Amino acid sequence: MIKNSLGRDFLGRDGGGLNINGNGANRSEGGSYVVTGGSFYVAYDPSFNAAVTTPTNGASNGDETLSYFTLADPTLNSFNPINKNGERYEYQVANASPDGNKYVFAPAAKVTFRLNDGNATFADGTGKDKVRDTVRGYGLGFVAGTSDVGTPVDAAGVKLLGWFYKDASGTERAVDFSTTEFDADTDVYAKWESKTVACHNGNGVNYIQSIAASEGSATVLSYEDVVEALPEFAVAGKTFEKWTATSGALSDELAAGSALAFTGDATQVDVCAQFDTDIYRVAFSANGGTFGADSVFRKNPDIFTIEADPALGGEIAVVTKGASYNQKLSEVLGSFARGQITPTAAAAVKTASKLGNDTYWFTNAAGIEGNTHFQDMFGGWVPGANPTFTADATYCLAWTPDANTPVMDFETELPADLWG
Repeated sequence: MIKNSLGRDFLGRDGGGLNINGNGANRSEGGSYVVTGGSFYVAYDPSFNAAVTTPTNGASNGDETLSYFTLADPTLNSFNPINKNGERYEYQVANASPDGNKYVFAPAAKVTFRLNDGNATFADGTGKDKVRDTVRGYGLGFVAGTSDVGTPVDAAGVKLLGWFYKDASGTERAVDFSTTEFDADTDVYAKWESKTVACHNGNGVNYIQSIAASEGSATVLSYEDVVEALPEFAVAGKTFEKWTATSGALSDELAAGSALAFTGDATQVDVCAQFDTDIYRVAFSANGGTFGADSVFRKNPDIFTIEADPALGGEIAVVTKGASYNQKLSEVLGSFARGQITPTAAAAVKTASKLGNDTYWFTNAAGIEGNTHFQDMFGGWVPGANPTFTADATYCLAWTPDANTPVMDFETELPADLWG
């Protein structure tokens, strides 16, 4: 444990070099640095060998990975961050580093500022969420380099009421950059003097359209317009189907361009996106050949459907279930072991050809790209591929001409009256 020391050259990247100082404590091997005090004068890089270079605050504090901060006030001799257990502990930092600053490793609170209005931009003209980090249990100004996000502006002139967040009890509270303390990761949202249409993608991303508070209705935006304004609204592996008034997929459709009414004292109308899950085609092509009676594909009709191959000719075995986004081959096949899918087990034949490779499948008909084997090799030292699907995938057998196939040439004459 290191407490209340300077710690120069302790860990991370120092002076342009890659220094771990020989004191690495690899968490993957059960070790760890424990830091509960001190100033550490290092060029810390959390992306470099983090399992070795990033300290924790010890078992009594939840043993969580810490973040590196520069204190805004170098005259502080101690402070009390909140640990993973929700309790404050003392962090002594009486001695400054050689440059007069105090650099500490402490638990972090991530504060995300959201405009909450598709028509608004931050003071710097950007519209993406802004993230600020501070020591958990303190305000954003407690650490150096955490600038105020400024005052956002709505393009339609809607008035900003301020920045707000909801505490653990759900109570809405105003945010003051200089005084508000954050005891946990917190979403801070801009609040506007307006009515809003909140479009939800069901995956944690919302697009907020603000309109004047005097308006009694709004227009349903098209899905394309929402995605153009907020690209992350689209959900990978899913295709938009319709808008509905509630999250239930069976709710009545709200057509783009139709009117949304604000009834009674309501100031927000919710619109929910419904999506169809994309299913990708996973197939194994005989590449102009046909599968024999002993083929692993014919022997497992509950897993594979054999069809005519419209692209390469012959037959193709299609995984009947199909694959959803980011699903692995092993998940698609279930209890059927993917290692059984070998070129020889395909038991395919092709006129005047012989199997060009009895180990690999290929992603093109020429048999020169994407060589893939699904069975373990060399006693398991080289495991079989278990691809993840984000698009249709076809694996092809490779063929070479069969030199043992006799070649027969014929010449003949076809008598005909060419002139009629």
